[in-house]
Amino acid sequence: MLLSTFARAGIVAAVAACFAVPASAALAVKTSHPYLFATADDVAKVLGALPRVSSFPALGGKIAFKFTPVPRAGKDWEEADIFGDAKAPGRSILIRYLKDQSPGMVTLQIGLRDSDRNGFIAVSKVDLPVNHETSISLTWDSAKGDASLHINESKVSTFAWLKDGSGKPVDWHAAAQDFTFHGHRGDVIKQFKLSSLDGTTLWEAENVDIELSSAWATLLANADRHAADVAECIKSAVPVEAPKICAVHKEGRAEIVNPARTLALAYYVTKKPAYLQGARDHIELIRRTALGAGIEWSMSSRVGALGLYYDWFNKAFTDLPNGSAYLASIAKLIKDTIAHDTPDFHDDLRFAICGSDILNDQTFNCNGEVWLEGQSNVPRYYLAGHPQSAQFNSLLGLLAIHPVEPGVGGMIDTIFQHYKEGFLPVRQSVSPNGGHHSLFSYNSSSLELADRLKVWQRALDGDEASELKADFLASAIYPYIYGLRHDDTFPATGDNFQTSVGSSQIGVVALAAQDPVAYGFYQSKVLRDRRMRDEGYFWERLLYPERPGETSSVEGLPLSRYFNVAGNVLIRDTWNYPEATLLDFKSTSYISENHQHLDQNSFSLNYKAPLLIDSGQYDDYLSSHWKSYYQRTIAHNSIVLFDQNEQFIYPDGPEPWSNDGGQWYNGRALYPTPSEIATPLKNGLDGVQAYYDGVSYVYVAGNASKAYGPKLDQSSGFKRSIVYLRGPKADAGAAQIPPTILIFDNLLTTAGERPTSLLHMVNKPVVGGSIASGTSGRYALSEAANNASITVRNGNGMVTIQPLLPESRETTLVGGKDSGGECEQVKLENKEFKKLGKSGDCRFLVRYGNAGSGYAWGNFAPENKGYASSPDIGAWRLEIQPKLAVPVGTRQYFLNALHVADNDFKDEVAAAHQNVKLLKRHYESYSVKVREEVIVVFNGGPTELTTFAWEPLTFTGKTLLFGARKKACYTLLVEGTTLKMVLSDTGHYSANAEGVLDFDTSKPAPARCGT
Repeated sequence: MLLSTFARAGIVAAVAACFAVPASAALAVKTSHPYLFATADDVAKVLGALPRVSSFPALGGKIAFKFTPVPRAGKDWEEADIFGDAKAPGRSILIRYLKDQSPGMVTLQIGLRDSDRNGFIAVSKVDLPVNHETSISLTWDSAKGDASLHINESKVSTFAWLKDGSGKPVDWHAAAQDFTFHGHRGDVIKQFKLSSLDGTTLWEAENVDIELSSAWATLLANADRHAADVAECIKSAVPVEAPKICAVHKEGRAEIVNPARTLALAYYVTKKPAYLQGARDHIELIRRTALGAGIEWSMSSRVGALGLYYDWFNKAFTDLPNGSAYLASIAKLIKDTIAHDTPDFHDDLRFAICGSDILNDQTFNCNGEVWLEGQSNVPRYYLAGHPQSAQFNSLLGLLAIHPVEPGVGGMIDTIFQHYKEGFLPVRQSVSPNGGHHSLFSYNSSSLELADRLKVWQRALDGDEASELKADFLASAIYPYIYGLRHDDTFPATGDNFQTSVGSSQIGVVALAAQDPVAYGFYQSKVLRDRRMRDEGYFWERLLYPERPGETSSVEGLPLSRYFNVAGNVLIRDTWNYPEATLLDFKSTSYISENHQHLDQNSFSLNYKAPLLIDSGQYDDYLSSHWKSYYQRTIAHNSIVLFDQNEQFIYPDGPEPWSNDGGQWYNGRALYPTPSEIATPLKNGLDGVQAYYDGVSYVYVAGNASKAYGPKLDQSSGFKRSIVYLRGPKADAGAAQIPPTILIFDNLLTTAGERPTSLLHMVNKPVVGGSIASGTSGRYALSEAANNASITVRNGNGMVTIQPLLPESRETTLVGGKDSGGECEQVKLENKEFKKLGKSGDCRFLVRYGNAGSGYAWGNFAPENKGYASSPDIGAWRLEIQPKLAVPVGTRQYFLNALHVADNDFKDEVAAAHQNVKLLKRHYESYSVKVREEVIVVFNGGPTELTTFAWEPLTFTGKTLLFGARKKACYTLLVEGTTLKMVLSDTGHYSANAEGVLDFDTSKPAPARCGT
């Protein structure tokens, strides 16, 4: 089957958009700085909500407020400041939490702090009830050496001004007062009033925006650090590697552009000279750097930083001696960097914007309509790759200098067309409802698109930005809502790095959705995963000031969601995240390379810990481990089929890669154009074929046949069906009963080879039989009579695997580190496999060699870098394989039942998990009885099944048939001990739109179809 009609329609629409006729009018850019990310008005609106005083009454005054504390939770600091800063030098008022708290209470320390004395000149500890409003007032008079503290109008007798040896009050005044608020997330400070000794109100607020105040204080602290860092780095005569803000010759936008943005905003608001000097030092570091250093990744980041400095420091730079010349030199450096031609034309900004070196140096623009397929190779990077980031950072520089360099307007227009006709419509086509082929980590990076659209909207002096359509942003948060695991992390699909729910990218798309559920998730999960001192919150307030009027809980959502085209299906059994069993299935409708793995029809499973995982470590892009294992099918819970005559030759080189027996590009583009994505004979795949949530169960079917070479039938070579049977609904207050999950694979090889089903895990599983000894890292399993089950334990979770098909099978346990194995360590380097000697690491075994000289097993370990602490790296895998090859043209099947449960912390196969019974096969029907609750019948044929047959034994009740003709009528027949469901226009049973027949054999037949 080709791409689903819906998926193809979305992609084809995007392709048509890519050939649309662009607008001819030049874009109008604002002329009044600043306008990159925000304007003066945008900043003023946020500052209006920020607690700020022009002059604090250091010598005497009064603060009074009502405080409702909440218990410390999540990432709250143990001794969090509430008002003031415990680490700041000098003298100031400090109110903070202490860690010695009793149940239902919190302890506050309130005092007049003097860092020179390493303590306080007046201080008391106060116990307050949580979730209860308390009135607090503090008065100080430095001239009299007197202070008083009142809690709920009662004076605290222990609060007294320190006396010197002669009995006189020591000298103290709040000269270094930090007027910032922090606390625990959820604390409430209201009716705050700051007044002078004569009673004049200096500042007051009905409700103090604690979160904003803490974020702003953190932004300023970060700006202080950035300025200090570059002040040290500028002293070095050679490039420095750390801190990263100084490594402008090699780092990227997070290390170069983001600190520049922080320094820019901090100076714009405070006018602190150190920030101005920090910007100038950073610019000088960039000026000293070779134009092509760090190729496009660093080149574009330097341009972006220069643009931010030019925009936000424009007046300050103008006021410098020779300020106009200084600004002109920055503008020239921006243009020179963009125009620089590196030896490899793929690695510069000319290529990222114009394609194959067709920048016209006279016009400072590209030759032709380079956003159209066939006009340049930039459209190959609309789906993935660095050009979008490179173009955006270049845009920051170009927009900044446009008022004095109008000649750059043509290139700004070109980048606009890339977004309008390329990046955005292609993203819309593959993510129509929020999914993505590189969930979850790299998709979070790509969601910076939301911020990039803000720059267009705020920098253009017209309504042209409205032409940039990004409807997918309304649902881009939903994969993260559905994919959140028990510990606030996400499944390790695609190239995986540490991605927490509190990351700024996830916060941004939650806000960009303008959706009550998304906003509720932002409040309850995104912010809760952060510490109060988080700069990102200030930027979120600045960039996304509009908030939904209310929040809604995820509880009202269905418990599964299908993200079509991208092919992500996320299934859970409860919205109680710590108790949920999360299954993540992927079958994408297209194949590509950049951060997308060769993992179609794969899944992962998480219950209180990663149980069945996407294994390996993202040590580096195109590393030996990445090429040979991590990105390949063998690292995933999918199917491989070893063919000694098959070769996996990476086209960019060319370079021979390991023979994992898995999926491959087979001559398809690694970076497909929009039309190639949409074409089944090119990069298009069949993807998800059916998805249905029946409340008590979820059914999903994927077809990954075209992801493999010709060793599999290209139309029905690998079809996987998953049925997630939710446990019975738990009683109120009780934990959700975990599910039973059925994984059914229907395969057709072209030469009768034996396929292998893979299941990856972290810890060594326990088997019902025995595991052969040896040192090869590959150990044969012998099944015990009547107990073929295998139990996987990790953390507080457990899954027992009950293999059902093939009935005659070989199971091998593979892997381990320092577990008795001695495996050859191999590295792919300079297009050759190099043996490094043997060690106890057998976790990443895969065949290497070539068809001529034979293959051997080698361990392709990751480099000691990257996300090395990931809980999903794994150490073991199970390989299940038929014992014998089958005649050509014979279909082969795998069926595993997965029983999820709480970890019993035993060293044996979990009890009571032989509760899925394989029933007798009839025709192309494969059926099982799950406990005494339901019979499930799978379609074992190549196409939609017209006749199902099964023997229910003594069971009557709920019966589920999967793979029927969609929206067709069937008749239920009884033939002895066999039940048949036969296609019939006059039948009484109607398959739904996803090919599911759901009925109860204990009840009378429903009315005839159509009546």
